[in-house]
Amino acid sequence: MNMKGLVFGLMMACALAVAIAGCANAAPKPEADAKPITHRPDDPVGCSGPAGPRVAGLREVIETECAFAKTMADRDFKAFAGFLDDDAVFFNKDGALLGKSEVLKEWKPYFDATAAPFSWEPIQARWNKRDFAYTTGPVYDATGKCVARFNSIWRKHADGHWRIVFDKGDGKCDPAVIPGGGSGATRD
Repeated sequence: MNMKGLVFGLMMACALAVAIAGCANAAPKPEADAKPITHRPDDPVGCSGPAGPRVAGLREVIETECAFAKTMADRDFKAFAGFLDDDAVFFNKDGALLGKSEVLKEWKPYFDATAAPFSWEPIQARWNKRDFAYTTGPVYDATGKCVARFNSIWRKHADGHWRIVFDKGDGKCDPAVIPGGGSGATRD
């Protein structure tokens, strides 16, 4: 990665961190499509649940995250790569992976085994009604035990496709807790 790309990647990571921090402290908007999508165990809206929110843009984001997760289940590394923004920033235990090529290099071994080593699904999402969205949900190990939570930022490109630009997990597994505070006990 050249210096310009590295600087751009670091600027994106900082901008996304500021945006996420601002969202955590912002008062919720009254519009139905601006609220987090959450679910109760008896009312799933993740990948295996009903159609999801009525708002088309938000539904697109959730469906994209589900399709992204399906690449792991299907062991389809090429499809996984197609969901990554060229300037993607992913975090692992050692720090940030800057750019699509670094992410692909780090994630390739996860696709080499016959069975998926983990899975994930979105249970909450937000969309700015333009070209950025946020998804979060549990990450499960191969036995189905929750081991972490993912937090992802998506950007809609001119071609109409959503691509992931930022991904960072945390060790929290309670799907009812919204990162940044609050809880989501009901579906909006």
